[in-house]
This record gives sequence, structure tokens and C-alpha cells, in this order.
Amino acid sequence: GLAQDAVNSIYRAADGTVWAGTLDEGLSRFDGAKWRTFTSKDGLPSNRISVITGNAAGNIFVGTPNGLAVLKNDHWIAYTAQDGLPPGAVESLFVDDADTLWIGTTKGISFLQSGTVHVPVGAPNALYGEILGIAESNGWLWATTRDHVVRVKCAALLKQSFGEADYREFGMTEGLPSAEGVKRSRSVVKDNRGRIWFSLNQGISVLEPSAFAAPAFPVTTRLDGILVDGRLIPFASQI
Repeated sequence: GLAQDAVNSIYRAADGTVWAGTLDEGLSRFDGAKWRTFTSKDGLPSNRISVITGNAAGNIFVGTPNGLAVLKNDHWIAYTAQDGLPPGAVESLFVDDADTLWIGTTKGISFLQSGTVHVPVGAPNALYGEILGIAESNGWLWATTRDHVVRVKCAALLKQSFGEADYREFGMTEGLPSAEGVKRSRSVVKDNRGRIWFSLNQGISVLEPSAFAAPAFPVTTRLDGILVDGRLIPFASQI
């Protein structure tokens, strides 16, 4: 009953239903007794399924190269660039505790609230690139890109107002062997101990909660000399 043996993504809903996104034959659903497959004929933007997730209300969210599809009350609703999505394939999805759907595309991040897609204005530049993975922890959104591991305040993205403390990048100074994300279904995950796990180009990495609270290391400044009245005095010399 599975539409195709090549499966890109899988999601198990709270009621036990299993959803499987295939390479190019649509979305298959198994309810424990029988299979059913949904395709573009049913309202999906594409038959190539990249990522699947859902919320507590039982709604299913599906990412494809041609946009987002939402199954609500047994009816598919499609969102594309014409509906406000960034003009790129959907590659990552995450529903936070406030039931906001965060959408990672090849052209940046956006979010779905009350049936409307929003693209944050004035966000850090890294969030307008390819978003490969998304997770949320204590009001912070974590994301990986092709060359960044970032944390940004959810409220700042929602209000489109960013302060210096609302955004931070993580890398080797925090213990990560790499900041280069990879394209996987659910490549950023929070576990029940509050740790954030990342699928990166050098394997699986994890940041402990203690790393989140510590401020970024200050920039190290090297002084080679001091200029006094037009005369260069080496830093090691006595004035």
C-alpha cells in the first residue's frame, strides 16, 4: 500500500497514524489498518515530499519543492510563493508550543500563524539562506544552514524587531566540530533533557543547556605597538 519504496520523510501523529513522504509519488498514510496515498490531484503542491510534521489538533503539515500543504478537517490547503512563502523549496518544518509553524526554505525562514504566512523583516542575514533544520527551546529558535548554527529569539522574529541579544551563532568555540548543516528530515532536535542535537557535515553533535546560557567569547585584540606623537613604540617596550 505504500506509494513508493523510496521514502524521504516519516512522521507519527499523536493518534498513532504514520505518514510517509515519498521521493516523487506523493504522501502515504497508514492508520493501522489500511493505506491511503495523497498526491497533487488531492491538493498537494508536489508529489515529492521533503518533510512532514503535525500539531496537537491533528493538522498535518507537508513541505515540498513547490510549497507547503496543510491537512485540516480532511481538506488540503496549499501555500506557495503567491501566498507569501519565500520563493524556494520547503526543507524543514517545526511546530512550537504556541502552535506557530516555522518553515525553513531554500530562501530563508518564515512562519504560519492563523492561516497566514509571514517572512520576518530585518532578521540576521543567515536566516535568509537555506534553512536545513529547526527546533525550539524556551522561546529560542535553533536553526542550521549550509554554514551556520544559529539561535534567535522567537519573539524577535514574530515582532520583526531585533536587539543585539536576540541572535547568536554557535561554532567551534562552543564545542561544535562544524557549523555546516546537512539536508536531512529533522536535522535539529531537542531531547527531553533540554539538549539540542544537530546533524552536521561531521556527524551528530549536541549542545548542553549550559552552553546556551554562557555569553559568546569576547573578541581577542592583539596590540602590536603604540603610536605616541608620531613615534611608534613597540608594545613590549616601556614608555
